Amino acid sequence: MSKYLPWIKRNLGLPLLMASITAITLGIYQAREATATQYAVLEQMYLDGTPEFRAALAELVDEPLSRWTYFGLSRAYWEETRALALPHDVPAPEIDSATARRALWDTVRQRTSRGRVP
Repeated sequence: MSKYLPWIKRNLGLPLLMASITAITLGIYQAREATATQYAVLEQMYLDGTPEFRAALAELVDEPLSRWTYFGLSRAYWEETRALALPHDVPAPEIDSATARRALWDTVRQRTSRGRVP
């Protein structure tokens, strides 16, 4: 084993280090809050989605959503509605993420307070 250790350090050290740095960087990037456009798409998906999807999104009210959560919800939307693509006719909002998040949660609250299934 001791004769292979220098070879491992020399030939595998840098690739493993680069892969680790890339994974950590992507994890930090995806943990950031969703963008205003993503919140707008979620709002449209909420209006078009199944009751199960709406209930899943309603459970997250008042929480800032990470990009991980956004992609998980997108995947759930695709599976439950059998959609081929996300709603693409959502205009890019000229607002920040906090305002878009507030608009999404206002829509969710409005729909659930009317006695509809979330």
